Amino acid sequence: MSTIGYGDITPKNEVEQLFALFGMLCGSVAFAYGLTNLCSILFYYKQYEVDFKSRMDSIQEFLSWKYHQDACEFNGATSID
Repeated sequence: MSTIGYGDITPKNEVEQLFALFGMLCGSVAFAYGLTNLCSILFYYKQYEVDFKSRMDSIQEFLSWKYHQDACEFNGATSID
């Protein structure tokens, strides 16, 4: 990842060498950053799915409880009349 070309074109003076060095460092850092993000996404993919399902289960449980509570209040009101 830190090579440029096949070696047929090489930097000749110090400015060109510094420019090539800077380019190689930037390329290496960008590659490492991208690879790290990709590995992180793949590693934590299952954890995100488990967290999502857990939250959805909690919401479903709350809504079913709320629906049941509203239904009980409604039945109580109609039985008094």
